[in-house]
Amino acid sequence: MKRMLVWIMSVLLALTCVNISPNQAMAAGTNLVVNGSFEQPVTGMVDYPPSVPGWQLSGGIAIEFQRIPGQPYAGEQLVELDSLGVSGIYQDIPTEAGKTYKLTFAFSPRPSVSENKLNVSWGNASVAKLEKSGEGLSNTDWQVYTYELKATSNNTRLSFDNLNETSDELGTFIDAVSVEEKLTTPSIKEPDEPCVSGSIISLVDFETLPSGGTPTDDLEFNDTYNYGETKVTFGFDSNHDLTIDVPARFESRLPDPGRRDYYGYTHRRKNDVDLTATQEGGNWFLRNLWKPAETKLMYPYDNNGEFLAVMDGKLGNSASGQIWDADLGEEYTIDAIDQDGNVMDSITTGRLSNNEGAGTYSGLPFPFSFDSLPRPIKVIRISGRATGRGRGFAFDNFSATDVCPK
Repeated sequence: MKRMLVWIMSVLLALTCVNISPNQAMAAGTNLVVNGSFEQPVTGMVDYPPSVPGWQLSGGIAIEFQRIPGQPYAGEQLVELDSLGVSGIYQDIPTEAGKTYKLTFAFSPRPSVSENKLNVSWGNASVAKLEKSGEGLSNTDWQVYTYELKATSNNTRLSFDNLNETSDELGTFIDAVSVEEKLTTPSIKEPDEPCVSGSIISLVDFETLPSGGTPTDDLEFNDTYNYGETKVTFGFDSNHDLTIDVPARFESRLPDPGRRDYYGYTHRRKNDVDLTATQEGGNWFLRNLWKPAETKLMYPYDNNGEFLAVMDGKLGNSASGQIWDADLGEEYTIDAIDQDGNVMDSITTGRLSNNEGAGTYSGLPFPFSFDSLPRPIKVIRISGRATGRGRGFAFDNFSATDVCPK
């Protein structure tokens, strides 16, 4: 049976996945989705209605309504995306820029069908890429997925598709789609808990090892930097559980005689000249090893992993860092995550040019910062996607502070 693959990029994500029976109801609230359970129009066992309230076809031949085989999650009807071929549907949701919304939907493989893929997007950002097998099932096997997503405009397109699947005209059931505004409760410190602003983690530039020694090229990072009451470690998460399971490695910023493409330099088709006059990259970065199995960790067309900076002890509500070697059609999403696994804020680089080597950064870093978030930051997570062959990732100059509310 295929294992489920979930990719978390873009925008804010806080994923909850639970097995749940069809008789359980989803959380109550004001659902901004029209016809989220696909109960209109009422159809036969299988039908392709020419018009569906709330939903539009974004790809494929038709929207397929099903009552068989298998029980819908809610109501009497569901949608099958592998219809007369692969397909996609969307709905434009009324939102308010800056507010956070909770997206919930149910996904099941079609019984006895091995390939069931589901891609979910919020605006221009990919939220999830899911895959499940229905082999051995005699009925639907619904799982409910919940994501917290921030709106960037007053109208946000919610999309579902299986356009990357090889169609056999069978598979990928969805039902019970809802979007609700998330009401947040501000974090309040107790009166006897004075707030003291200050640095939690001073600059981590990877110029020295945690032990104080000098890094060597491709040295595995399996240690922790200690800053008083705070510890921080770095590495890759291949299982999407906010736990480092693949080590990062030190990489020299200086020219490597064995390669033409240097991190912090221009692309190899340009002149290999360091454009960073300020020397802010120093001599060392942290990255994944230049081998296919580890290089591919950052990108969804491969193993779909993420880079993590994980902090323990005293935590701050502000953090910053730099992404290097940002080029070749790459796009990165940086999430600030609290101790409960909730994404508090998110930053995206946007898609970098696939024709300009180092894109808009021309050998310079992409700096990011999160400032005065409502709760302490436990994890910084960086996920990426790319269309170019020379994709790569490097990280440098990390720091964290605590800023008291004014």
